[in-house]
Amino acid sequence: MDTRRSVRDLAPRGRHLLALSALVFAAYAVVGTATLALGQYAGLASPVWPAAGLAFAVVYVWGWRLTPAVALGSLVANAVTLARQDSLSLDALLVTVVIALGVALQAYVSAALVTQAVGRRASLTRASEIIAFLVLAGPLGSMVSATVATVAQIASGLVSADQVMLVWITWWSGDAIGVVVFAPLVLMLLPGQREVWQGRRLKVLLPSVLGIALFAGFFAQSEFQAVHLREQRLQQLADEAASQLERNVARHQEVLEGLGSFFESSEQVTAAEFATYAGSALSRFPNLQALSWNPIVKGEDLAQFEEAQRSLVGLEAYSVKERNADGELVPVEPRDDYVAVALIEPMAGNGAALGFDINSNPTRQQAILRARDTGLPSATAPIDLVQ
Repeated sequence: MDTRRSVRDLAPRGRHLLALSALVFAAYAVVGTATLALGQYAGLASPVWPAAGLAFAVVYVWGWRLTPAVALGSLVANAVTLARQDSLSLDALLVTVVIALGVALQAYVSAALVTQAVGRRASLTRASEIIAFLVLAGPLGSMVSATVATVAQIASGLVSADQVMLVWITWWSGDAIGVVVFAPLVLMLLPGQREVWQGRRLKVLLPSVLGIALFAGFFAQSEFQAVHLREQRLQQLADEAASQLERNVARHQEVLEGLGSFFESSEQVTAAEFATYAGSALSRFPNLQALSWNPIVKGEDLAQFEEAQRSLVGLEAYSVKERNADGELVPVEPRDDYVAVALIEPMAGNGAALGFDINSNPTRQQAILRARDTGLPSATAPIDLVQ
């Protein structure tokens, strides 16, 4: 009877419950947000989660009525973190709701297990009480939230399925460490726990602070190594991409130089001959969309050039075109020079570019002038193709 009465006396009600709920909500939200800001390993999981110790302690001492405050604190901490990362969506918000329910359920289950094993106001002076307290509240109880949070994040796509074990283990170990290290600190600071912890605060405080310092140092070192490894991997990927790009550009340049030599060694190249040469090159370099021959045509030679092109088989309707202000292909305006697409392969998907004066496009014109002045290949800035 005395134990039940003392438990009922500890349960807050009315304004007392509202005030405690507000404090618990604020404390959980602040601690959780700060922890996630320091680092996440997978999804919303952190390797150390002090808020789990806070949640267990208040529910253990004051009962299930504090679980809504714990849930709201968890919801806010995770939602703020996702919003800061520009990842907050309706689906992600639903995940934080499920996680919050799992957090509250874990605090209730852990408190119930410990209460059943050692009572609500255990002195924690005997080894059996301490072991039961730490195991039931820490490693065992922490399975609840880890399982709920992992399933929610995997199901929503917030983290990939191949990370399921990493997320679960990180979440479970973070909560377990948070309870084992931080719950005793919270308990001895709570009102009504003075008699239980009288004369033992310093003995508990020093090992806990030492444990926190060790965990913080381990976490900082692990985070530093993880960042260093990520930077190394990114640099390696960048170097590999740059090398691959350099090799591709060199091979493509060889194709262009070979195409130039092909035309310089022939008096006249027919469309069929160009198709044969270009087809061979394109088959070896499938990442090339097309190859074209774009001679410089003087303004006074334009009509003669168009007539010569129309004499080739398959080019009977050939004419030199440019884009007007509306983006439509129209006959070119008179000017000193044209750089017209005389031949292009493959025709399928690229035929619309045949006859286009690439010198009429300012972006392409800049590359043409650089190539003319330097005698070297020149790339354009991003452009919209005619085809």
